[in-house]
Amino acid sequence: MKKLLFFCLCIMCFLGGAITAEAAYDMKPVAFIVLDRTGEVNSALFKDWKQQVRQGYHVPYYYIVNGKEAEHLALDIIMSKGKSTAQLDKSILRQIAEKAKVKVVTLLVVNKMEEVSLNSMGWGNPFYDAEDLTRVYAFADIYVYKLEENKMLKKVLRSVVTDNAALITPASTVIKYELRSLVNTMENRPQI
Repeated sequence: MKKLLFFCLCIMCFLGGAITAEAAYDMKPVAFIVLDRTGEVNSALFKDWKQQVRQGYHVPYYYIVNGKEAEHLALDIIMSKGKSTAQLDKSILRQIAEKAKVKVVTLLVVNKMEEVSLNSMGWGNPFYDAEDLTRVYAFADIYVYKLEENKMLKKVLRSVVTDNAALITPASTVIKYELRSLVNTMENRPQI
């Protein structure tokens, strides 16, 4: 009986070694590139935005590559074309995907991310309001490009919202929701 179990175990190990993870899944690389023009994007914010991309392009079908190489390639290609980041087209994103050797490019260009407190002038002001108001600026250019389908989605986000300070949505969260929405649209997933 022990010999039979040992023989079965050897067969399972031999067959298990013949099947690799690469054969089971064709994992496609995804480049998540953030170009920060504000100087306010820190590592926690980057991870939060990256998580939105990871939810759309998840393991075992996709994996996110190191962003620094792809970021430098994207900067070089965009600067060589001399275009505004709000006017990129498929050919530029295709070049980024081919040079970075990825199947999907998610490009996020943060132009302005700011929350400004608005103060009233006091009782003498005819427009006096007792509420504390905050104005939120969220300006970003968001692109998602799939190389295999040659499909590109683009969102030029220019959001200016003035609301009660207790009720505002931070600019980073507005950008995060728009990024998630664009990724879900690209993958034909329901909007959350």
